[in-house]
Amino acid sequence: MPFADAAKALARIFVGSGFPWATPPTFRRTVATLLDQAGVPIATIADQLGHTDPAMTARVYLGRDLMGDKPSVAEHL
Repeated sequence: MPFADAAKALARIFVGSGFPWATPPTFRRTVATLLDQAGVPIATIADQLGHTDPAMTARVYLGRDLMGDKPSVAEHL
């Protein structure tokens, strides 16, 4: 089954189950976030997601942690 067909089938299941927010990209971001939080190197995460550019993985799938651990940053200031 091609990816687009699989994504559409999953979308129908999620919407029918009351989870319209759940999409394949949502799960990819979740995997990237969990791997990042586990300390997996960004290059390994990028490889797992099939990306050649780890910077793109970080920018698109990890984004900024706006609720980050500010006290740990403050100790370096």
